[in-house]
Amino acid sequence: METNKVPEREFEILKAEDVASILRIGRVKAYELLKTGEIQSIKVGRRNIRTTKKALINYINGGGNSQEGDII
Repeated sequence: METNKVPEREFEILKAEDVASILRIGRVKAYELLKTGEIQSIKVGRRNIRTTKKALINYINGGGNSQEGDII
């Protein structure tokens, strides 16, 4: 019996620098997209912000921030 599992690579954690590199934008713009919620993200500790590959793919495909409010 096969379950509908999401491939683990979609849950790969990305830093703002990774987002900037993938989207070919500046680091400051990547932080802005993450902080404003245009790309779903979570704050880790006081200063670090992270997202998932799935959330970035959703943004690229025009999905932006989902209604559920989670990044997985």
